[in-house]
Amino acid sequence: MIRFSLVLSMCFLYILEAFVPNMYISFIFNMAAAAVFFTMVPLLDRKGRIFTLGLFSAGIFIHYAVGDRGLLLIEGITQNMALLAILILAPLLSIPLRREGIIDTVITYLNELKNSPAHTFYGISSFMLTLAPILNMGALRIVHGFVENIKIPSKLLSRSYYVGFTPAVIWSPFFASVGIVLFYLEITYLSYVAFGVVFAILQMAAGMILFRPAGAVETAAALEEETGDAAADKGRKKDLYTLAGFVLGLVLLLIVMEHVSHKSMLLLVSMVCFIVPAGWMVLRKQKRP
Repeated sequence: MIRFSLVLSMCFLYILEAFVPNMYISFIFNMAAAAVFFTMVPLLDRKGRIFTLGLFSAGIFIHYAVGDRGLLLIEGITQNMALLAILILAPLLSIPLRREGIIDTVITYLNELKNSPAHTFYGISSFMLTLAPILNMGALRIVHGFVENIKIPSKLLSRSYYVGFTPAVIWSPFFASVGIVLFYLEITYLSYVAFGVVFAILQMAAGMILFRPAGAVETAAALEEETGDAAADKGRKKDLYTLAGFVLGLVLLLIVMEHVSHKSMLLLVSMVCFIVPAGWMVLRKQKRP
């Protein structure tokens, strides 16, 4: 719990410092980042600990060798905080989806399709395609955590994950790859998104063609028919629409925030990852995080 609190405090201070530049906030932020680093090192295995501390020691040597001094050493730990914050905070967006039972609805549907490799491939790919844009790497952890008990062959799972996950890397503002492009080209997400979506569609189509299971073409019609039958269940249909609306709503929210605040997309994504779960907890009067 102490590590968890430290990590969230570090991310919160990163956001606060961006809006309220202050020497004292910056100092506390740097100290929190250093504390997180050193509290996480003991969790590594022996090789990981040696590798990490070796790099850290090399960084200290280079820092002083080039003439830098003092707290600038600690500030080096926060250099990539924008990327780290997204990886840490994105999974928080799954809290409302889990608690509202939306993810459970999709998992139940996938469980019904497990006897058909083609249906399973399209179902998991679609599920991942929906979650990956907002949950980042957390989508892999979350989806696999739910479907591993369905006993799906690992080869089919890996192909489904690849097809569903990789298009998001190209267009989603919740990915560091997109944030870096926007940052270095100094463009807005709105001016980039059309190109990103086109290339994401091309990559998804290529993945579907290359990795679909044998017989997938013949069973595609049957999948559509089953999906239509499932949609007759109003509760399931509502959950699926809610999930799609949730993703679209977050993307639109980020576009508006970028236009109004003129802040980095990486920073805005981190803010949304805090605001959405917190807002849901307040509206739903949830006391447990």
